[in-house]
Amino acid sequence: MEDKINKNKNFIQFFLAIGILLSIIVVGTLISHREISDLELTTTTTTLISTMTNISDCETASDKNVCYWKTAEANHDLFICNKITDRGTKYLCYQSVAYVNQDLSICEKIDDQYWKDGCYSGVALAKEEPSICNKIEDYNTQDTCYANFFNMCDKIEKQYTRDQCYSDIAGAKQDLSICDRKIKDQIDNELCYESVAIAKKDPSICSEMIKYQSPVTSVRDQCYKDVAKAKQDPSICNEIGDRHQKDLCYENIMRICDKIQDQGVKDNCYWNIAQANPDLSICNVIKNQDQKDLCYGRVAEVKQDVFLCSKINDQKRKDLCYRNVARAEQDLSICDEINDQQVKDYCYKDIASSKQECDKITDRGTKDLCYSKIASIKQDLSICDEINDQQVKDYCYKDIASSKQECDKITDRGTKDLCYSKIASIKQDLSICDEINDQQVKDLCYENVAEVQKDLSICDKIRDRAIKDRCYMQVQK
Repeated sequence: MEDKINKNKNFIQFFLAIGILLSIIVVGTLISHREISDLELTTTTTTLISTMTNISDCETASDKNVCYWKTAEANHDLFICNKITDRGTKYLCYQSVAYVNQDLSICEKIDDQYWKDGCYSGVALAKEEPSICNKIEDYNTQDTCYANFFNMCDKIEKQYTRDQCYSDIAGAKQDLSICDRKIKDQIDNELCYESVAIAKKDPSICSEMIKYQSPVTSVRDQCYKDVAKAKQDPSICNEIGDRHQKDLCYENIMRICDKIQDQGVKDNCYWNIAQANPDLSICNVIKNQDQKDLCYGRVAEVKQDVFLCSKINDQKRKDLCYRNVARAEQDLSICDEINDQQVKDYCYKDIASSKQECDKITDRGTKDLCYSKIASIKQDLSICDEINDQQVKDYCYKDIASSKQECDKITDRGTKDLCYSKIASIKQDLSICDEINDQQVKDLCYENVAEVQKDLSICDKIRDRAIKDRCYMQVQK
C-alpha cells in the first residue's frame, strides 16, 4: 500500500516538474519564443496529457489540478483554469492560456505580482512586443524579459531587421543608449532615436538627430511629427522645417480632434492647434463663440488681417484685436476702429512716432507716457517739458539727459541722483559722483568709475564694505 502511495506521489511530482518546466519555457526565462514553435508546444502538451482534452477526463485523473491546467492550455480556455484548487497551479494555468492566446488581459486577472510578472514576460515573447516588459514590476524579471528580446535580435541576420528589433527594445525601455550601443547604421540609428522620442513623448530627442535628408522628408521632421501626434501637442509641429510635413503634422492632430465626442473638449483641441498654426479654417469649426473669437483674433494678428477682427462678436476682444493688428502693422489708422476710448488711447501710444500723433490721445496720463516715449526715441529733452505728471517728466529727463545741467531739471532727489550717476559713468567724471546724496548710489557711482579707470584709490572712497571689496576685485582683474 505504501509503495502505491509513493508511486502516486512520484507520478504527481513528475507532472508538476514537467509543468513547471513548461511554465518556465512559456514565460521565456530559458529560451526564446522563436526557438519553440506553436506546433512543438502543441505536440509536447498532447504527449503530456495524452487523450485528456476534455474536462470530464480530468475527473478520473490522479491529479485533477494538473489535468485541468493542461486541458485549459490545449483548448485555449481560461474558464477551465478556474476549476483548479491549488493557487500556484491556477496561476501557471493562467500563464499558459495567456501565452497560447497572446492575451495580455488574462495576466491582469492574476492578483499575485510574482506570477503576474511571469505572465507578462511570456505574453511579451508570444506577441513579440518588448513594450509589454515595461509592465513587469520586478526589475530582475523585467531585465530577463528584455534579455530574451536581445537574444532574438542578435540572431537576426538581415541588418535592417536586426536594427529594427533593437529599435523596438530601445523604444520599449525608453533607453537611447541601446540605439548608440547596438545600431551602427546612421539612418537606422536615427530611426531608433525616433522610437525612443515617441515612447517618451520628448521632442528634444528629435533635435539630437543629424538631419538626414531622405528623398521624401527628413528623419528629424518625421520624428517631430510622430511625437506631436503621440503627445497631441500641435506646438511641436512648429519645429518641422518642411512646410508640407508641417501641414501634415497639424492635419494628424486635427484628425484626433475630429474624433472627440465632447464639444467643449473638441473646441479646446482645435483652439490649441489654432494657437500653433493660425488658420481661419480651424476657427470656423470651433462651436464655442468665446474660443472662436480668440481664434479669429489670433489669426488676425499673425496674418495682419484687420478684416478678421470684424468677425469677432465680443466688443472687448474685437477692440483688442484691432489694437494688436495696428501694432503689428504699425498703422495708426486701425486704432480709429476701436470702440473703447482707453484701448484706443493705448493703441495710439503704442504706434505713435511723433508728438503730433500723441496729441490724438484724450487721457492725460497716457498722453504723458506717449510724450516720454517720443522724447526718448528722438532724444529731444524739449518734449519732456510738455509732460504734466512730474514723476513721468523726471524720468523722461533722466533717460535723455546728457549733462549734469540737464539732470538739474529733475525735481525728485532720488531720480536726480540716478541721473548724476549715469552722467558720471558716461563722462568718467568723479566729481559728479560727489554731488550724489544717496550713499549707496554714490558708492555704486564710485565703483563704476574706478573699474573703468582701473584706479584702486577711487575704491577707497566707497563706504559700503561689500561694494568696496567688489570694487577692489574688479579693478585688479
